[in-house]
Amino acid sequence: MCNRALVFVLVLCTITTGCSLWGKRAPGFSGATGGEQLQRAFLDDIKNKHWTEVEQRLSANFILVTPSGDYDRAASMERIRSLDLKGYTLSDVNVRPQGADAVLSYLISIDGSMNGHALPSEPQRVVSTWQEVSGRWILISQVNVGK
Repeated sequence: MCNRALVFVLVLCTITTGCSLWGKRAPGFSGATGGEQLQRAFLDDIKNKHWTEVEQRLSANFILVTPSGDYDRAASMERIRSLDLKGYTLSDVNVRPQGADAVLSYLISIDGSMNGHALPSEPQRVVSTWQEVSGRWILISQVNVGK
């Protein structure tokens, strides 16, 4: 009976300390463990206007596809800098690992404006492709499908 009690106490200690033993993960990209967290960290950098970090996350051959056209890396950065992102909500997130890539599809609702014009409030469907290169994640493409 003593052995059962000892095992129970050890299991209980392991369970209760396991959640807090390692502490919190670092915020942003350094603490991201999955595709959704990568996307949220990227959006948070846009919201906080951390343009250097945003630019470092775009691959050299990044392409943005929207209903209004296709944009290369430089044109995409111009569009991103014209955003005044107050907040966002991601939903219906689906992450598909593809080797060194992570393909995300999700709905995003944005509170904000672009060049002073309010952005649509209805959720938009987006597909983002992240790639791990030399231990860091970069965004290689994003397709904004619309509704």
